[in-house]
Amino acid sequence: MKKWLCVAVLALCPSLALALPSIIFDTTPGGAGGTLTYDGAGGPAVGTNIQFVNIEGVDSPANSGVVLACVDCVLNFTTGANLVEGPPQYTWAGGGSFVLTGDVPALGLDDAVLLSGSFTGTPNTPGLAAAGASALFLAIGTDVKNADLAGFYGFTSNDFVFANTEIALNTFTPGADGAFSAVPNQADLINAVPEPATLLLLGSGLAGLAWIGRRRPW
Repeated sequence: MKKWLCVAVLALCPSLALALPSIIFDTTPGGAGGTLTYDGAGGPAVGTNIQFVNIEGVDSPANSGVVLACVDCVLNFTTGANLVEGPPQYTWAGGGSFVLTGDVPALGLDDAVLLSGSFTGTPNTPGLAAAGASALFLAIGTDVKNADLAGFYGFTSNDFVFANTEIALNTFTPGADGAFSAVPNQADLINAVPEPATLLLLGSGLAGLAWIGRRRPW
């Protein structure tokens, strides 16, 4: 029931992403809402109420291309403690937790946990350098998918090997002692189903799968 998670906003290999059966959580560009913050005191990166509005199966065994409304769906997460303090590069330890909750009326899901997990590796934010700058948030982890949602698209809970999440940070506001806050303006979360060996080849290229969410204007 575990899958990989990557949080990213950089396209490195979109053609591979398009070839993978996936469930995608998406948001309206410019409307992701929420915040990403760091306290400047060695604490975690904290993502709060990052919003998603649609779910779609892409090349899924069932209901491929069907878009479900995701109502009041928000992603909240906390990484491990800070390891490297920028700007421009911030790095945190793995661990922490993330959870995406909300309603999927078409499936009768009300205030449900749609996925949850924790980070591995070293989450990082390259490019946070100047006030108002756009930037990335990148991380890898494992997550558990809601069984009813996976089943609607013809997957089982064990099909997913990793998830890839894109969070585009539009406005970076530096604070004292390395602290910062940033406002997401785009968010996509992709649970894809590659062969296990593919993961070993992807490496940092997992970040590129995030671009799948930008291929269609909602």
